[in-house]
Amino acid sequence: MRRLYKVMQLHPSGYYAWLKDPVSNRDKANSVLLEHIKEAYEQSHNVYGYRNITKDLRESGIIANKKRIARLMALHKLYGAGMVKRKPKRKAGGIA
Repeated sequence: MRRLYKVMQLHPSGYYAWLKDPVSNRDKANSVLLEHIKEAYEQSHNVYGYRNITKDLRESGIIANKKRIARLMALHKLYGAGMVKRKPKRKAGGIA
């Protein structure tokens, strides 16, 4: 019988380390950061996007990259209110 780590072509120490703790440190940090993001998002009444959420978190002492915050917000479907898109105005005497 072949060992699972050999079938998956992994190093034995890495496989057994994963068995011991399958959740990585980055995943743990992301879940803590996501809780702070959700709190700031709810305080803004679901209006703020990732830029303002980043500013709020930095003011409260939590430093994270805005791209990371944007990725976590998009992953969990937390979107800012955004701008209202309008149709372009027509020019006088011109076409469209």
